[in-house]
Amino acid sequence: MENLSQYLRDARRLLLKKPPFPPRPNAYGVRAKRTLKIVLILFFLILNFQGVISRQFAVTGANGLQPLNSMTPVNSMTPVNEQSPASEKPAEQVYSNIRVLKGLPASQIQGAMDFMSAALGVDCAYCHSGAYAKDDKVAKQVSRNMIKMTLDLNKSSFGGSLEVTCYTCHRGQIAPVPSPPAGIIATSDSLPLIDSGRPLPSADQIIEQYISALGGRRALASVTTLSINALTINADRSSSRIALYRKAPDKLLIVSKSNAEISREGFDGKRAWTSSGEAISEPDSDSVARIIRDSEFYPAISIRERYKNPIIGGEVRLGKRPAFMVIATAPDGKSERFFFDETNGLLLRRVIVTKTAMGDLYMQADFDDYTRVGLVRLPFSTRWSSPGKSSTRKITSVKQNVRINDEKFQPPERTHDRE
Repeated sequence: MENLSQYLRDARRLLLKKPPFPPRPNAYGVRAKRTLKIVLILFFLILNFQGVISRQFAVTGANGLQPLNSMTPVNSMTPVNEQSPASEKPAEQVYSNIRVLKGLPASQIQGAMDFMSAALGVDCAYCHSGAYAKDDKVAKQVSRNMIKMTLDLNKSSFGGSLEVTCYTCHRGQIAPVPSPPAGIIATSDSLPLIDSGRPLPSADQIIEQYISALGGRRALASVTTLSINALTINADRSSSRIALYRKAPDKLLIVSKSNAEISREGFDGKRAWTSSGEAISEPDSDSVARIIRDSEFYPAISIRERYKNPIIGGEVRLGKRPAFMVIATAPDGKSERFFFDETNGLLLRRVIVTKTAMGDLYMQADFDDYTRVGLVRLPFSTRWSSPGKSSTRKITSVKQNVRINDEKFQPPERTHDRE
C-alpha cells in the first residue's frame, strides 16, 4: 500500500510539472495522465475488494455483492438467552429402564422417539404399552438392537458422524426396503431449484418485501397488542378452541380448551412456561425454543435481528407458486428455511430442522389466507406438520391494540388455573 501511495504522488507530481516546451501528442503528459487513471482504477479496485471481503454477511444480490446491513426492527424481539431446563440430566436419571441411550440429555429423548416413529411409519403403541418403561413388547427389544447397530455402525465406519439412521433402510415402513421400487432411481426431500436466469435478490431485500407486503413498517409498529380467537383442528378430527394474546415485542399467552381440559403456555419476555390444569411445568429445551419462536409478534419478522447468517438459498417452486428460500440459523442452533412468495412477498412456508440422536427431524408450517385487519395483513390459516402429526389453526376473530396487562403473561397461580 505504501508503494502504491508513492506511485500516486509521483504520477501527480509528473502531471503538475510544467514542460519546457509544448508536448507532442502522446508525450509524457498524456502518458502520465493515462498512468494516473490506471493507478487510480487499481487503487479503488483494491479498496473495494478489501471492503467486500471484510463484510461478514455479504451475499449475492441483484446488484452484485450486498451486505446484510442491520435495519430498524419492527416490533422485534429483544434477544434473550435461550432458556434451558432447570437441570439438564441424562436420560437414565429422568426416565426408567433406559438401556441403549444412556448419557443422552433427557430433553432429547422425545425428539429421538419422534424420529424413529416417523422413520418406520408407526406410533408409540408399536413399541410401548401403556407403561412406557415396561419391556413387554418384542418390537421394543428389536428396536434397542437396531439402535445399537446404527450407533456402532456410525462409530466404526463414519467416525461417529450420524450418517446411517433408521430411515436409511426403513423409508417409512416397518420392514426395511431392500430395493427401490420400479421406475424410481433416487428420492430427495429437497425442493428443486428454479434457474430463472436472473440475479437473485439478497435476503435483506426479500425480508423488506415481506414487511411491505404485511403493511409496511409504520403500520406494523402501530399495532402493539393482539387478542385472537382461533380453532385448531388435528389430523384425527379432534379440535380445540384457542385464545391467543400477544404484546409487543415478544410476550405470548396461548390458552387451549379441549372438552373439559385447559392448558396454557406463555412467554413473559424472559421465561417460557406451560401449565395443564393445576400443574405448572418447566418445559424442556425444545419446547422452550418453540414457545419463544411462537412469541414473535409477526411470523418470521425478526430474522435479521435474532437469526445468524440469513442468506438466500435459491428460487424454488411450492406447488404452482415460485418462491425465494432464505436459510438462517435460529438462536437455539436449529437450521430454518423460510419461503417467500415471489409475486406478493408474503411468507408461505417455514421449515425447522431439529437434530436428534437418531437423525434430522423436520417440522413445517404453511401460512395461508392472508387477511387484512386494520392496516396489516395476518395469516388466518396456519398448518403445522411433522412426522405422524398435523394440525391446522384457523383464526376466527382478531382485536388490535386492546389493553393487556403484563401480568397476564406470567405463569398462573394455582388458584387461577381453572376458568
